[in-house]
Parts: sequence; C-alpha cells; structure tokens
Amino acid sequence: MASPSMSTAAPAPQRTGLEMVSPPTPGRPRWPWIAVAVLLIIGVGAWQLRSRIEAKQAAAAPVVKTVKAVRGVLQQSLRVTGSVTARNFSNVFAPIVQAPDGDHRGLVLIHLATNGGMVKEGDLVAKIDGQSVQDHLDDVESMVLQVELDMRSLRARQDSRREAMEQEVRVAKAVFEKAQQHIKAVAVKTEIQREQLKLALEEAQLSYEQTKSELALLRERQTAEWRIAELGKEAQVRHRDRHRVDLNRFNIRAPRKGQVILRSINRNGEQTQVRVGDEVFPGMVFMKVVDLSQMEVDGYISQTDSELVRLGQKAVVRFDAYPGLILDAKVEAVGMMASSNRRVNYNVRRVPVRIALDSTDPRVIPDLTANADVVIADQDDVILIPREAVQEAGGKSVVMVKQGESVVPREVEIGGYSNTQVSVTAGLQEGDQVAVGMDRP
Repeated sequence: MASPSMSTAAPAPQRTGLEMVSPPTPGRPRWPWIAVAVLLIIGVGAWQLRSRIEAKQAAAAPVVKTVKAVRGVLQQSLRVTGSVTARNFSNVFAPIVQAPDGDHRGLVLIHLATNGGMVKEGDLVAKIDGQSVQDHLDDVESMVLQVELDMRSLRARQDSRREAMEQEVRVAKAVFEKAQQHIKAVAVKTEIQREQLKLALEEAQLSYEQTKSELALLRERQTAEWRIAELGKEAQVRHRDRHRVDLNRFNIRAPRKGQVILRSINRNGEQTQVRVGDEVFPGMVFMKVVDLSQMEVDGYISQTDSELVRLGQKAVVRFDAYPGLILDAKVEAVGMMASSNRRVNYNVRRVPVRIALDSTDPRVIPDLTANADVVIADQDDVILIPREAVQEAGGKSVVMVKQGESVVPREVEIGGYSNTQVSVTAGLQEGDQVAVGMDRP
C-alpha cells in the first residue's frame, strides 16, 4: 500500500476581519519595520514636545508696553492732600436754655432738615420738643397772674392803713393846735391852770410828733413791702420770659442760604449721623449750613516744600469719590507755623495750605477727600515721557528704547519732573518709542 505523498505547496491565505492578511514569508526578517515604526513614534513625540515648549515660552514672554515720546509743556507740581471745606458756612447748634430749671429737661429733636438739602435763610431746619417746657410755662403764667392779684390786695391794705395813720396825724395835729390856742390865755389863768395848759400843750406836741414819725415809718415799711412784692413779680416775669425765649429758640432756623450737612454723634458707642429722636445738649453743634458757591481744600505740605508754594499759584484738584472730576484752583493761603501729628511722628513738621476752587460742581460737598497738584514751575516745548519709563543705573538716567523687534537701553538727561511725566533734554527724539514698566536687562 502506497503512502500518501506530502504536498509542498504554500498554505491558503487566512481571512481576518474585512481583509486578507498574508502570513509572513518564511526566511524574511521583521526588525527593519519595527525600527522604522519606533523612529516614527520618537519623531512625532519630539515634534509635539518642541511645540509645547515653544508655546510655553511664547506665553511666558513678557509683552513690552511702549509709549511715544511727545513734545509739550511740563508742569512741575507739588501734591497736597486734604479735605474739602466751605469758605462760608454757619454752624447750627442746640439752643442754650435760659430758664433756671431748663438744664434738667432733655432737648429731643422732633424735626430735622434733609441731609444734603438746600435751604434759604430763615427756613426751619430743626425743632426741639418743647411740650414739657410749654406745660411748665403755663404754670408760670398762672403764678405771674397770682402775684399781680396779691400786689393789688397789698396795695389796698397799705392804702387803708396809711389813710388811718394819716387821720391819726391830723387828729394829733388838731389837738396840738388847740393846745396852742389855749396857752395864749395863760395870763388870765391861775398858776395851776397855767401849768395844766403847759402840760397839755407838751403832751399834744409829743403825741403829734410821735404820730408823724409813725406815719413816716409806716410809709417806709409799706415802700419796702411793695418793693419786695415787685421783686417777686419781676422774678416770675423773668422766669416766664425765659421760657418764652426757650420755646422760640426750639424752632431752629437756617442762618444763611446753603446746603444742610448733618454732623455725626456718638450713639451707643458708634459714630452715626444725627437723626430725629436724638437728644442733644445745649451748645452742641449738630448741623452745618454751607455755601457751596465758594469751596476750598484744606491740606498740609512738608515744611521742606513750604518755600516752593506761593500765594496765587495755579492748582488742579481731583477728588477720590469722583475720579473723573477735575477742577482748577489756586493757592489762597499758606500757614506761617509748622505743626506736627503727635500720634504718627512728632518729628515730621507740616505746614497748612488752603487751596480755593475757581469753579463749583454740585457733587463737591464738605468733608470729601481730595488732592491738589500745585504748579510750582513750567517748562515749554520739551520732550515728555512717562515718569515710570526712566530707570536709574550707576547714577545715570536710562530708558529702554524700542529698535525693531527689540528694546535697548539708552542714557538720557532729565530736565524736570512732575507727578506723572519727565522732560528729556538729551538722548531722545520726538516720536521715539520707550518701554514702560520694563526692567533694564
């Protein structure tokens, strides 16, 4: 029996998925393809890594901000920081009570003008509760009427008593005159009768003189009694009039035309604005009426800069509450003596400065914080760049100038400074681009 023959033909292709994959040909090496794939993967990874590094470097690279050097006028100024005040204003204070028992009565506000509102001279801006004073005044009025009635009764009694005493004087006088007539007939009388007539005359004379002296004393006593009654009445009348004045003062009126500014008071340990229902004390200032047509800024400068400030120098005022509001002003007053702030630094001396605004704005009210740039010198037709563009290096002034795509340092000469700009006298031309906020490499 013959054995089956072994076939040497290649096996049939295998089907996997959607395509036919030929089996590897025996005898051909596979490592070149593996090497190519590895190199391809390494190249793609290196390319991605380089792209990421370049992107990070581009993102981390600083953006150089540049400005152009321009030609203009440099105003050298000195900054003064302070607060806004009104040149003309009137304080409104709680009335000083005149009545003797007024200090024991609380002054409670029952009406207040609106804070920031405009008033005219004579308008009612505040009112004190006066009901208790009115009740007491009614009692005092009754006391005054009672005193007047008592004085009328006293006058009637005095007139009656004086009339009786005057009648006694007239009777004594008549008796005395009669005795004088009887003594004229003494020549025809006996010795005993003459002595009796003399005694009767002396007795009548003494009685008359005594009665007259008693009348004089009565008049003096009645005058004193009447004066005491008058003093009592005057005291009650003054008491009544003081209460009337107090009630009239409880209606507080505006002393001038202007804006109402309410002051702050201490309420339960906190500083808050005064309001209706608060109790004020006699003489306590709780309101201002300010004339907004003339405003000024009160501030301080260092004593080392005081020689630079002169009366009439121009200034520009800016307000912290309104950054876009800029008003022209001028120096109105400079203090002669320096002072110090004991709480901060006793050795730092400051000079007060007052700067008057040339124009007004409805938003400008007292107590706003403001700063004024006082112009102390002018430079015309100079090259100007921002102050922050200038750097100091080795005692020289250097700016970073843009040349093409890079910036290079350049030494310049500075002619003057302001708060925001500097003037360059050499080293720059008009139109040069200088970097701002960039450190020197």
